[in-house]
Amino acid sequence: MFGLLLRIKVTDYPFKYRVFSLLTLFGIFLLTINIRAGSGNEFNILAALLRSNSFFLIVVIYGSFFLRGFIFKRFLIANSIVVNSLLLLPIILIFFILVATAKNAYEYGVVYNLFGLYDFLNMIFYIFFGFIIYKLLLFNEGFEIAIMRIFLFTPLFNLLIIFIWLILPLDSFLSSLSLFNNNGDGYSIVGLGGRLQVFASNPNILAVQTCIAYAVALPILFKGGVKGIFKRTAFLFYLIMLIVMIIWSGSRAALLSILFVSMLFIFNNARSVAYSLFSAIVLVFFVVFVWSLMSMHGSEFETLSRFSSQEDGRLFIWSYYIDLILDSIVDTGALREGQRLTAHNAFIMTAIYAGVIGLVVNIVIIYFVFYAGLCNPNKGNNSLGMLLAFSAIIVNYFFGGSFIGDPNFTIIMALILANYMRNRTYSKYNVAQPRKVLI
Repeated sequence: MFGLLLRIKVTDYPFKYRVFSLLTLFGIFLLTINIRAGSGNEFNILAALLRSNSFFLIVVIYGSFFLRGFIFKRFLIANSIVVNSLLLLPIILIFFILVATAKNAYEYGVVYNLFGLYDFLNMIFYIFFGFIIYKLLLFNEGFEIAIMRIFLFTPLFNLLIIFIWLILPLDSFLSSLSLFNNNGDGYSIVGLGGRLQVFASNPNILAVQTCIAYAVALPILFKGGVKGIFKRTAFLFYLIMLIVMIIWSGSRAALLSILFVSMLFIFNNARSVAYSLFSAIVLVFFVVFVWSLMSMHGSEFETLSRFSSQEDGRLFIWSYYIDLILDSIVDTGALREGQRLTAHNAFIMTAIYAGVIGLVVNIVIIYFVFYAGLCNPNKGNNSLGMLLAFSAIIVNYFFGGSFIGDPNFTIIMALILANYMRNRTYSKYNVAQPRKVLI
């Protein structure tokens, strides 16, 4: 892993650009190390410093001071799709959120709460962050490859921690760092219910990052991106380990996500419909086989029980919040006492924050990004990996999370748009593209 990461080329830029790139890459790496900063009255300063948001804030401040000429002078080299996706439509969404807030203030006397204010500020921040990342990606393909590698290989860090935890008697030492999860029996790499978390504050966070890595890895392995039998075998093993981690996380959304992404990849690259169907069936059986193999060894995985459980069923939660969309005001603690239970659906959350028109705006943003990915003149492994990763995020966030204001959504959207614009420019002026590969 470290050898591959050291091959990242950010030396094409002057020193101040390299600092920006490395800060951004480390922030993306920290997306999977999403440690809970506070629990009850306790506050973990180290955990707060190791949050990706902290580093992305440094990136924005640094970029605003030291790269402002590059970012703002040339403003935006793009067509309407990029402008709409990155700036215009997100700003319109913010406007409708303010309208909904004013409506609540007038009708209910409620202006905001701390959670809502945090989400709102997060959206504004990531609109600006996405714009900056897009500008750097547009003019430096090496930065694009670096980000893709970080997304691809970050789960290796989790695998390393898992092997250390399982093999070496380091429980007391590692738990003393207070970075792991208390599952009721002490600190561990798993949380309540035996669900894999490693450092993440929630199993779903680990599952989303692993899904992105899986999506990026698919075209590399199966479209000739890895040469040599040894490398291909090692990469296939890595792909299997990603599936194992997703199953162990107990995330229903992630399991559906990798199945959807895999079938999308199969149908996009298969030679015939019969071959596509056969490959899809083989894939499903393979996932079931890995699942069964893990269960035979007595591991406690709760994915199947969580699919059938009615205690936190998504349909019940969704129906509850859909009824409240037109009110534009909700109490997230009303469903379960003492717990903030959100809508667990990014589309519903957008509608609650910005109304039905805001939801349409968000859907149009997603449509533009998919359009840019599908109409990319150069559909290489990297471009396809970005599009599959974006699809994985959409499926995952259909069961939880949010779009505008989420770092994964923002960064991968910027990747797709910058890649689209760069390839479109090469194609328009008939310029030979430099060959860039991930592995």
